[in-house]
Amino acid sequence: MFRAICRGLWDRIWVWHYVHFGRFKAVDDTPEEKHRAQTSEERMDLIISNKLVRRALLYDIDWGDGEGIILLDAQGSLIVTPKGRAHIRKLIDEEKARRFEVKTLWVTKLILPLLAALIGIFGAVTGLVAVLQHKK
Repeated sequence: MFRAICRGLWDRIWVWHYVHFGRFKAVDDTPEEKHRAQTSEERMDLIISNKLVRRALLYDIDWGDGEGIILLDAQGSLIVTPKGRAHIRKLIDEEKARRFEVKTLWVTKLILPLLAALIGIFGAVTGLVAVLQHKK
């Protein structure tokens, strides 16, 4: 459990660094530094891809098997290309908009008219009781 929490925290630190400072650059021109920078880039792509894929699965989105959208790295992990990320984000936004419209439809077509009818009935009963009490 603790290891999983630390792993998630470490991934958030990587994302924060990537967002604030941009791409990871090699400090020296040594092959070791270039490899370290490339590994960091691949790790960042993997983290972002996993986050997007999880969100797409949450919304039950089929992004298709289009060419240039999904790649597999050397370890067999799923990496989404930048073009694929844009496509998946667009599909997620469309699904969010569709779900919001469905919720709005329920509110405007069912809940508000029922609420108005109940308030009307309550007002009519209150008026009837007031008239009947006044006659006595």
